[in-house]
Amino acid sequence: MAGPALMLAGFAVAGSSVEASSLVAGPTFSAVVGGPVLGVLLDRAARPGRLLAGALALYAAGWGRSWWGSGGCRSPSPS
Repeated sequence: MAGPALMLAGFAVAGSSVEASSLVAGPTFSAVVGGPVLGVLLDRAARPGRLLAGALALYAAGWGRSWWGSGGCRSPSPS
């Protein structure tokens, strides 16, 4: 659901369709690869709550890095 909005936001900030599509491809690839791996690790962990909290923190850090890398933290230029 957030894919088209993320693509448009990335294109508006970067001006490049390649950079905008990488903002969509990155989370998609990490979900495809990381989902089964995280599931196995959660099944085998003695304390799955801590592992899940760490995974969510890394996920949030990744989205923050995507936002920062796309120029989300730039201050508006005076006109």
